Amino acid sequence: MENNTDVEPPRTDAEDQVHPSPKGDIPGRLAVSSLVLHGHQPPQRGAEANRIRISAGPRTAQCHNQPSAVYGRSETLGIEESDRQQMKKMKATVRSEYIRRVKAIMRTELNGENKLKAINMVAVPVLTYSYGILTWSKTDIDALGRKTRKLLTCHGAHHPKAAQERLYLARAEGGRGLIDLLDLKQRVEQKLRMYFMEKPGRLYDAVKASENGSTSLRLTTAAQEVGEAETHLSKERLWKDKALHGVYPRLLVKDDTDVETSLSWLRAGLTAETEGFVCAIQDQVVKTRAYERTILGRDIDDRCRMCGQAAETIWHLTTSCPALAKKEYVERHNSVAKLLHWTILQENGLKTTNAWYDHQPEHVMENEQVKVYWDLQIITDREIPANRPDIVLVHKQARQVQLIDVSVPSDANVKDKEQEKVQKYHDLTLEVQKLWSMRKVTTVPVIVGATGIVTKAFRRHVNSVSQVKPELLVKTAVMGTTRIVRRSLGLIAESAV
Repeated sequence: MENNTDVEPPRTDAEDQVHPSPKGDIPGRLAVSSLVLHGHQPPQRGAEANRIRISAGPRTAQCHNQPSAVYGRSETLGIEESDRQQMKKMKATVRSEYIRRVKAIMRTELNGENKLKAINMVAVPVLTYSYGILTWSKTDIDALGRKTRKLLTCHGAHHPKAAQERLYLARAEGGRGLIDLLDLKQRVEQKLRMYFMEKPGRLYDAVKASENGSTSLRLTTAAQEVGEAETHLSKERLWKDKALHGVYPRLLVKDDTDVETSLSWLRAGLTAETEGFVCAIQDQVVKTRAYERTILGRDIDDRCRMCGQAAETIWHLTTSCPALAKKEYVERHNSVAKLLHWTILQENGLKTTNAWYDHQPEHVMENEQVKVYWDLQIITDREIPANRPDIVLVHKQARQVQLIDVSVPSDANVKDKEQEKVQKYHDLTLEVQKLWSMRKVTTVPVIVGATGIVTKAFRRHVNSVSQVKPELLVKTAVMGTTRIVRRSLGLIAESAV
């Protein structure tokens, strides 16, 4: 029986580079192992000439340079190997495990944001660890990207015609935050490559000389020849430059748009299905009649199925259809106004329900500090057409009045609607100040775009009357829009959010 108590001789400097300590040189361990597993042998001396050891902390995997293949698994990398790496087998194993994890994540009850985060944190590392070890082609990675998007589509989290670039942008920029597999591969391989190119030592020089482009690191290739992934800026530019998909991102970059608040619905805990549907609305790929006729080329009547007048575009359905204005638009408007009204009552000590969505506003409520009117016509000495703001907040002691009016227009008309509201109630503010003997009367426009676009003045307007989070008003408006589109197109009712 072999004696396992032999004392190992002192290690040389070269051996220290091949066998770093468990907490040592991780990139070096990965790349040396990669070359060994591809069949390349760094130079060795003496008793070590027939043996390559791959450090794995307290354990060591051994490969013997003998004609017969010795099969096993690299303790450091988890890569199947014989006298060389089992490339095809391991790529199939890694691919299968990645897809299995994505499927498992999509079957969970996580919200949309957390599902994509889970893919980044649980599924993507399966591939990441193989980059620089296994040779993945661009075709391989593109196929995995398509499979990922297909799985998202099957679970309702991504529309098949929506902007692909948007999936891989950060949520703070209007994207979904998914890691781009090709970008990640090239970043990881480039870092490993630069590590070897810049690392001094005879071992590293020998590795570079013997690699001959057989690994994905391409250590013998000039730096400028290594391809770069599609940059972050190019993804953003591609999204904006598209005719349909680009309308929404071009609105986001306007000078008067509050980007953070406009995109707050992406961090509001919506289900993956609802989040994907909102993105489809913003990208204008929902199958309206106008989309079917113009984009899909079908010979159909593109007039709105609800009103039968204008072309049935997504923006017509969400903000301009006279048939929907009678009920659906009113419900969406009232949801936003009701949330604001409920918060004002709570902050001023007036009796209300525990949850805002159970709130049924009364026309007049008051105490010693404030009086709050809801959807009530204000009587004046002279006739004023615009005399019915949504909420009137009277501060008795300060003798100040705030005329609050809510609107949910199309995203492109948010700024114009704010100015319109101020002008609309100008005469009423003068009459109220005179008739009620008030020191100050102001108009407070609370304007949220149909899919969440707001101006930089929005937060200031909301905070002037209530401490409600502006993000909640944005989410309420966006959810109202999704209900309108789903009902109009006869789609299945949305999942709980």
